[in-house]
Amino acid sequence: MYNKDSFFSKKLLLLNSVLTFLIVLQHSAPLGRFGLDVNIDHSFIYCCIIFSYISVPLFFFMSALLFYRKCEYSDLKRKLSSRVYSLLVPYLLWNTIFVLIYFVITRIPVISEHMRMGVVLNDPVSIIVAILDSRFTPLWFIRDLMCFCLFSPVILFVIKRKWLAALVFVASVFVTNYWDFSHQNVITWIPIYILGAATGRYFTNKESEDAGSTPRELLKSGKSRKAVSAVLILCFVVLYLLSVKDAYYLYWFRLLSPLIIWICLDLLAYAFIKDRFVKREWMGYTFFIYCTHYFVINVIQKLLTFWVAPTELAMNIIFILTPFVTIAILTLCAHFMSRYKFYNYLSGKR
Repeated sequence: MYNKDSFFSKKLLLLNSVLTFLIVLQHSAPLGRFGLDVNIDHSFIYCCIIFSYISVPLFFFMSALLFYRKCEYSDLKRKLSSRVYSLLVPYLLWNTIFVLIYFVITRIPVISEHMRMGVVLNDPVSIIVAILDSRFTPLWFIRDLMCFCLFSPVILFVIKRKWLAALVFVASVFVTNYWDFSHQNVITWIPIYILGAATGRYFTNKESEDAGSTPRELLKSGKSRKAVSAVLILCFVVLYLLSVKDAYYLYWFRLLSPLIIWICLDLLAYAFIKDRFVKREWMGYTFFIYCTHYFVINVIQKLLTFWVAPTELAMNIIFILTPFVTIAILTLCAHFMSRYKFYNYLSGKR
């Protein structure tokens, strides 16, 4: 356990909140719902979406870091048991809820006509597959995390041997860069997960006998911290700009941005996070927001397609406002629902 007022826990809260917002922003691009393609022709939206691609890799990185921080073989049973409540239970509940919602609304003619989905979920097998495979929610991330949890003894074996961790990381980078796995395929995220697990073991865990120092502790002077931060920020900006220009570089942008951001926050934002960062109410509901935002965004923007012409200005305004409206609506819903015990199961007891 860690102190909720510590720099580490506040850093996680800040990152979790910002990344949740970026995921909502990414899904708020209205172009597809208006029959338009997301490309550089819509430069503002396209550039924002490319930037938002740091969110999922950093979530995988932090999830691995948290799991393998202060983790030994004797801890695996406890950690896996806790993931049943924090991952598996809400995963099944939310997927079941949204499968039922889509089952109903695709059978209401006036709604299904505008959704352009047709009738779905026609047999028990398709319903079960939709629940287990998160066909109607963005919860594939949780599904992949659970896959990593199943292999936690193997991953721990790997990261306990630095040479083996380095070998697996390099091999997984080669495989995932050479072969084009889907964005939702768990194999895609192996390099980032291994990187996060190793960081958690060797650069945050002082209680482990083979733990190292954090970046802030390694760089004692303010000048060295600023110099390293400047180099890392430059790398981040260059990778981002290259990714905007050519999608090939997205792989490297996603791979390296989690570590760059994690280190830079240590080096540049320690005082702000430790002493001035304040938790807002919506930040306590980020998991609920993550599980439900896609449906709310779809409803909002499907309604807007009836009344708004798809001009560039209109698309940009919708893109900017949708995340704030969505988060506000879901914060109110979560605040109301949190008074009831069932909310604990939906939120994974967060």
